[in-house]
Amino acid sequence: MQHQYLYLSRLADARRYDVFAPICQVSRVRNHAAGLGGVLLFDGQRFCQLIEGPAAAAAARGGRGPASSS
Repeated sequence: MQHQYLYLSRLADARRYDVFAPICQVSRVRNHAAGLGGVLLFDGQRFCQLIEGPAAAAAARGGRGPASSS
C-alpha cells in the first residue's frame, strides 16, 4: 500500500537559500534507495514536500523534513 506525507517547513534563520541544491541531491539519493518518490518545492524561504511510497519507507521518512541532516 502506498502512503503519502506532506511537509511544510521554513528554512532555518541561520541558513542561506543556496542550501537547496545540496538538500535536493542528498534527498534524491536517499529517497530513491528507499523506493520513495514525490516533489519538493522551495520559494527561497519555505519548503513544501510530498513524499510517497511503500508504507514502511514513507513512515520511516515521516519524521524528517527536507532540511533534516539525519
